[in-house]
Amino acid sequence: MLETVFNFLDLFVDKFLNQSILRFNKLGSAMITGGENSVNLGDKMGYQGGYHNHTPTGIKIFAPEDIESLLEFSIYQGSGGHNSVFLGMIGSDVCSSCPGGYKYYHYLIRYTGDYAPLNQLVNYPSWDIQVLVDTYRERHKNIKGDSEHYDYQLETLSNKGLEKLFFDTIKDMGLENKISLQRVDESGTAPNTTYTVQNITLNADNKLVAIPCP
Repeated sequence: MLETVFNFLDLFVDKFLNQSILRFNKLGSAMITGGENSVNLGDKMGYQGGYHNHTPTGIKIFAPEDIESLLEFSIYQGSGGHNSVFLGMIGSDVCSSCPGGYKYYHYLIRYTGDYAPLNQLVNYPSWDIQVLVDTYRERHKNIKGDSEHYDYQLETLSNKGLEKLFFDTIKDMGLENKISLQRVDESGTAPNTTYTVQNITLNADNKLVAIPCP
């Protein structure tokens, strides 16, 4: 699946001024173009997941609405298929020292929990989505200035800052240990670009750990 996504990377880059979603099912994929900071993922029935971009003015990690969308994709796959669902996100910042002049942020999430709780999570969630969104945005502002989680060269959150924001969000939603996060690191330049997939987790000390996929 990642190979398919990489083939669409240039298409996403062309659309970074607007959000877009690429949905995947067994028959192929379909691109939906949205607005500057939002995109409607459309009908999730029959789709195994999707990829979308966050624009340069947006936050380069999954928002609470994205996590809700993952849960909806998952429940529609039915018991036994719900853990195969994924949602990907690609974002970028201008970076003069990076290959091609951009730093890319590339993440995937999956629901790893049981199927039974999905009905409650999707249809009767315990959270208020607007409160989650407001908290997500406020945390994003507050992380700025934290040297451990902020990239002063790019004047934006570092990968660690984005990943901290994500784990804080799923904790608020009661989804700890039920959503996995992966980061795709890119190195080299085309046509010799290589990708390394890292599993991002929290250790016993609540510190972020990146473990390369075998």
